[in-house]
This record gives sequence, structure tokens and C-alpha cells, in this order.
Amino acid sequence: MNRFFLIFSLICFCVIEVSRSQEKVTTQDSIQPKAYIIQLSTSKTPELPANFDAISRFNFYGICWNGKPDDNLKFARQMGYNYVMYQPGMENSPLAADLNFYMESPEYHVYSTLGVDRNLDKKKNYSEEQKSAYQNYFALKKTNLQFPENIASGWFSNEKFSVEPDWQQQRVIDYFVGKVKEKALSIERFEKKFLFAGLAWDVPQFTGDFYNNGKQISLEVWNGKDSSGLFPGTTHNYKTYSEGKVAYYLAIKKAFRETYLNRNLCFIFEPYNYYDSWFKGLFNLDPKQQEELMRDALITQEAGVTKWSTGTEFVDDNRVYKSGVMSKSRAGSTTPDNHDLQSNKVIVAKAAINGSWVSWYGRFSGSGDRVPMKNIYEVPNWLQLIRMVANWDNLNGVNITARRWDGETYVSPNSRMDNNIIYSRQPKTQKLFVVFLNDKGEIKLNPGEKIVSIKKVDKFFCETNDASDELKVEGNKIKPHPRPLSSKERGAAPNKHLEQNLGNWLSLAIKVNLSKGQFPLP
Repeated sequence: MNRFFLIFSLICFCVIEVSRSQEKVTTQDSIQPKAYIIQLSTSKTPELPANFDAISRFNFYGICWNGKPDDNLKFARQMGYNYVMYQPGMENSPLAADLNFYMESPEYHVYSTLGVDRNLDKKKNYSEEQKSAYQNYFALKKTNLQFPENIASGWFSNEKFSVEPDWQQQRVIDYFVGKVKEKALSIERFEKKFLFAGLAWDVPQFTGDFYNNGKQISLEVWNGKDSSGLFPGTTHNYKTYSEGKVAYYLAIKKAFRETYLNRNLCFIFEPYNYYDSWFKGLFNLDPKQQEELMRDALITQEAGVTKWSTGTEFVDDNRVYKSGVMSKSRAGSTTPDNHDLQSNKVIVAKAAINGSWVSWYGRFSGSGDRVPMKNIYEVPNWLQLIRMVANWDNLNGVNITARRWDGETYVSPNSRMDNNIIYSRQPKTQKLFVVFLNDKGEIKLNPGEKIVSIKKVDKFFCETNDASDELKVEGNKIKPHPRPLSSKERGAAPNKHLEQNLGNWLSLAIKVNLSKGQFPLP
């Protein structure tokens, strides 16, 4: 009898363990986000808006400081981008075919033609020719200081700092414009249609990107006025550094428009503080200069949701839009600051309901991130996708009046974002990209849509294996299975080893007891 109870207890224990194992799988599955691509067929082929080509230039993949060219190009193509930020080496990749590129901070490509680096190292010995180039072409502090202490310091790292061109000299403007054009032409690959599409600037304020004691400043801190020091033998053609910087922007835009007469160029400016770092200075210019600077321009906000920024000034700051020079259809967010769901929902939803844009620029992570993401495959699928939602609604021509945001949920005929799910339709393929954040998420198909296939995705959001058994379809709704499927439902036991072991233990126990006559059959 004792053996009978022992065997019975063992069986119960095994059954409980199987149940607990299944419960554990269900619980884990409900917490871990799961990403899929669903191929749909529809009774009516969706038509892209007539201005698709014109507005596609505002939908760009801007990572150029992180990762490898092929990885960035692979992701860009998968997400349907037509425009990328140029990263050295992209022109040699077959993945660059039929893409257009922007040059980020294009003047940085020119420094080497002067025999100098962008970053000046105080501990390094420089030749007389290099010292001359630094002092003749770049902004100076007071000229009574000796090199390199007389060079105005930009973004810094230990004993190194970036140097900024002296835009008050017309000859410097002319030199840089000419060399940037040469560089752009050298990058283009006509045989694969990897073509120049425009320019982009991080920290574009007219006063320059200068730093002193760890704080961003203007030249006025050193020189008592918004002006570079004048090196012997040089001439300032512009009274202030701001005037010179504006002249440079206008000159390089004009030069590229004349070079590429039939191209739909775009010029991107990414101020950190949306109003103070760009529009405040812009509105002090004469109307003609304002108009020219804003022509074919996209202005994106670097600041995210922080203690000093809402992250949505790009659509919420009314000062930007009072004059009519700027429209929300040419505004966007490119912040690297936020990697949480709520902040991204707010930024993306505000962009979507205003017809604005969300993109990456330069990097994935902000300067303060303890563990910065350095490659696209380190970015979770939900964050990869959520930053596409506003852009895909724009490119799919979803009417602004059909987009809804209540502070928690964004929904349109094309997309949805809430605490349970993120999904949107890729404009080029009309495939449904989805991330279930938990097992409560639900997709609502549009009338006439039918499922062709469901695929899992990898870290680049590219399709991998079939996943039709992981989702269930109820009418026009798609949901994740709240539990592991049975062996009959998916053709294989979910806990194969446990079930086999349970059978073996039971069989052995019965044999042992039957052989001793202590477990008689009924």
C-alpha cells in the first residue's frame, strides 16, 4: 500500500510539474514582447499619395555615427527607407543600390584637405603648416594667446576639442563649399543609383558650437562679441560669426541646387532646443534670408522627454509657427534620449497627429546613457517599429482627421500604439509590422484584408520562420495565443521531455509493482 501511495504521489508530482512548466511558459510569453510581419492580401490595392516621392525625403534613416554600413543599410531597406545618412563605406555596398544619401555635418569631410584633423590635440606636436591652417581657417579666441590656446574650442574630450571654421571669412566659405561638392560627387555611384540628396547639420545654431568649462557658449564669452579673433593677414567679410554662418548655409544650399537642378533635395537641421537653438536666431534675419534657409528644409528636435524638455516642442511651441515660415509637415523629432515606451508613444503620437516626422540622427543613445546602444540590432524590435509609425501614416496618406491620440493610445486606419501592442503597415509592401508587448494586444484588420502569412522577425526586423501557430485569428482580429498550443494543435508536445519522462516513470513503477504482486490490475 505504501508503494502504491508513493507511486501515486510521484505521478501527481510529475503532473503538477508539467502544469507549472506550461504556466511558466505562458507567463513568460505574456511578458516578453514578440514581433512579427504579417503579409496581407486585400480586395483593393492601396494607393500611395500623389506627393509620396516629395515627402519621402523627410523619412530618413539617420544613423551614421554608430554600427557598420551594411547593418544600417540592411535595416533601412527592410523598413522601406529611400533616404539614409551617409556613413563612410556605404558607397561600396551592394545594399546601397537605389538609395539616396544625406551628408551629415558636411564640412567635417573637408578638414583633411587642409592637412588637419577636426579634433585638435593639445598634447600633440603640429607642423608649422598645420598650425597655419588651424589659425587661418578656423575660429579663434583672443589672438594674443599662443597656439593652440588661441583656437576657439568646440565639442571636447579630455585634451582634445573640435575646431569650428571661421565663417566670417568669405574665402573660408568658398573653400568649404567647393570641397563639400567634390566630396559629394566622389561618393555618388551612378551605376547603382546611390545618389546625393542633401545635407544635414547637428547643433546648427548660427552662433556656432563652442564650449568652455563644459558648457556650450558663444564667442562673446571669450572675445566680448559674437566674432572670431582675426589672425594676421586674414580679413573678416561678415561683422559677426552668426552672419557668416548664415552666409555659409545660404551659399552651400545655392551651390548644390545649381549642381543638382532636377533633384528633390532636402536640408536637415537638428537643434537641441527647438526654438532657442534655431528659430530664435532665424526670426532675427530678414524675411528673404528666412525664406531661403527654410526652403526644402526639415527641422528636427534633438531633445527628448527630459527635465528641461517635453520632447514635443517641435509641434507644441506656437512661437515656431506664428510667422508662417515653418509648417508642421516639415518638423520632426530625432531624439536619442528616450528608450521607454511612454516617452516614445508621446513623441511619436504628437508627430503623427500633426503630420510630422520621427527619425534617428547620428546615434541610437543620448550622451547620458549608461549602456549606450551602438548597433541597430541592439535596439529592441518595439523601439525600431514605434519610430516608424508617424512616418508610415504620412507616407500611406492617412488623413490627419483619422488619427487619434488620447494620451495613452494612438490609433489610425493604418496603425496602433498602446501599452499592449504596436503595429503599422509598411508603405512600400503594405506588410503589417507588429510587436505584441504582452498577450493583451490585438490587431484589427481593415475591411477586405486577409492573412497570407505570419513570420517571426530577427533583430533587423527581417522575416525568419513561420509563426502562424503563435497567433490566433478571430474574425478580423488577430491575437497572441494566451497559452502554449497542445501537441495536437501544433503537431509537437510543448513539454516533450517531461511527458516522455512521466510516461517512463509510470511504466517503470507499474512493472516493478506488478512483478511483486503489489499493484494488481482492476
